[in-house]
Amino acid sequence: MREKTRIGCVALLSGGLDSMLAAALMKEQGIKVFGVSFDIGFDPIPRKRRQWAHPALKAADIVGIPVEIMDISEEYVSLLMNPPHGYGSAVNPCVDCHTEMVRRAKKYMESKGADFIVTGEVKGQRPMSQRTTQLSVVEKESGAGDILLRPLSAKLLEETLPEREGWVDREKLYGISGRGRTDQIAMAEKMGIDEFPQPAGGCLLADESFAKRFLDMVDVKGKENVTIKDLRLLKAGRHFRLSPELKIIVGRDEDENEYLLELAGESMGIVEAVDYLGPVTVVDGSPDENEMKLIMEIAARYGKGRNESRISIKYRKGDYEKVLDVAPMSAKGPERWII
Repeated sequence: MREKTRIGCVALLSGGLDSMLAAALMKEQGIKVFGVSFDIGFDPIPRKRRQWAHPALKAADIVGIPVEIMDISEEYVSLLMNPPHGYGSAVNPCVDCHTEMVRRAKKYMESKGADFIVTGEVKGQRPMSQRTTQLSVVEKESGAGDILLRPLSAKLLEETLPEREGWVDREKLYGISGRGRTDQIAMAEKMGIDEFPQPAGGCLLADESFAKRFLDMVDVKGKENVTIKDLRLLKAGRHFRLSPELKIIVGRDEDENEYLLELAGESMGIVEAVDYLGPVTVVDGSPDENEMKLIMEIAARYGKGRNESRISIKYRKGDYEKVLDVAPMSAKGPERWII
């Protein structure tokens, strides 16, 4: 048996409490832990008030381990369009997503000279991806097999190679199951982890509103034509489908406005009020004159000038600009087009 000081593991970090605890348990056992997090592009948009650019960075800092963030969003599109194991309650391909992340973690493990992989998965916590059958699918299809250790539920699962070899003390692992967090919070207190995210937000693919936008986009564009930019645009704003060829996205706050402007670039139209604070509206398509007026009326409804009889709204795309005076739409008016 090798000396414990030579044992290392790769811990998949989401930024949530469970993955933090799994990594911390390994660190407590004297194992060198390399954190890794795969950015698939479906975290909520960054907010200015957040100190950390990615939640896994904060998690790693709290636990006291290094972490590498890998952006795999471009490659993830094809998996999202055609997941072999299907979607969950929304458009979340959890089994295939977990499989892909573990597969990549295995390659990362090999590059680091580490010995096994750790995740924060809890048996029975998620109905699509964390039942015993699905956990086994991830082990098999990722190629990780029994070098994949789930410390929070290990005592409810078959022994893994790290446990059999004595690299990890199974008696110091846990047998947590189900959707509650009482055990995890107690563990965190015991380990001195007093800062961790509450269960909210998370992957947008599991969000019903996001799923409606996703399905609308796929229906109009076809799966083969969807790009990562299309998907990123789904993350922000209010979405209105005016016709099969025309959609607009209206920002809801300053962070979303900046996010939409950055994504739109020079290739998409932008609508903004001239004299009043208000949202950025991104135009996906080429509106005719009537559609242009309609877009401006909707945009005016969500700005500070919504109670005025008429306000000036500007459309720009590249070097082209057009300004119209329009009457802001009534409060219920845009509802017929909202996705």
